[in-house]
Amino acid sequence: MTDGTNCRNTQYNYIPTFTGPGHASIYTGTTPSNHGIVANDWFDREIDAVINCVADSNVTTVGSNSAYGYCSPKNLKTNTITDQLKMTYPNAKVISMSLKNRGAILPGGHLSDGSYWFDFSTGQFITSSFFKKELPKWVLDFNAQKQADNYLEKEWNTILDISEYTESGPDDSPYEHLLPDKTTPTFPYNLKEMTRGQANYDLFTYTPFANTFLTDFAIGSILEEGLGVDNQTDMLCVSYSTPDMVGHAFGPYSVEIEDIYIRLDLEIKRLIEELEKRVGKNEFMLFLTGDHAVVPVPQYLIDNKLPGGYFFCR
Repeated sequence: MTDGTNCRNTQYNYIPTFTGPGHASIYTGTTPSNHGIVANDWFDREIDAVINCVADSNVTTVGSNSAYGYCSPKNLKTNTITDQLKMTYPNAKVISMSLKNRGAILPGGHLSDGSYWFDFSTGQFITSSFFKKELPKWVLDFNAQKQADNYLEKEWNTILDISEYTESGPDDSPYEHLLPDKTTPTFPYNLKEMTRGQANYDLFTYTPFANTFLTDFAIGSILEEGLGVDNQTDMLCVSYSTPDMVGHAFGPYSVEIEDIYIRLDLEIKRLIEELEKRVGKNEFMLFLTGDHAVVPVPQYLIDNKLPGGYFFCR
């Protein structure tokens, strides 16, 4: 913040500001009309069906038997900064990761050395045959730790005393969604009780533990892929998906989202400290941005006599 550049008046010059278009626009430097990722999903006239922005029926999942890996950047029509790095310096290494497939695939681009995302059916990181024939040993070793399963045995409570959460509204709010087996959207969240012994990996992604999980994977990639150890610039792309998920579920005024960001700040600190240790201070460039924001819950706007509402399409 003090030695770099802080862009305080950044504009999104396209609609809609979804995850897919956001990631594609950030990493290509152009807009959806050029890079082709016009939404998370859209209607494809040629096949007369709705498709996901990274869906690809010509590839298969690597790392599990689920369909979460039927993905690639084939719909991305322009080069990313990561593609350009690889084309200009073939020995450069690009590693990209996220809980969401599109959050890993679009930043990593077409020439990624490894793009990995979360498999909601197994709780492990996977990729597709577009990128790899098999998972590297370090990814297999990381998956073998079964971190998601371990976190689902824990309790999510506020990291600070709840009285210190002055940037959010009341914990019990009518504008927040209920997570499984909860009668109120309030702390604490005892994940073991909520899952009743079943591995609910979707629930896991709504907790701050998912950010820790991704940070651990990112640090593992730095070590195991040897990022930053030679004179050639490498690029590591990390997309934290949990703030998006919690923002949609609880809204921007919730204690849950405030706690997520307090904890995420600590995860970013941990990642920076690891980079300083492994790569060296002043030996790397870091950029931090958001692919989109979250709007207030429309019913909250209506109830507070503010412009807002719902549009239902059939």
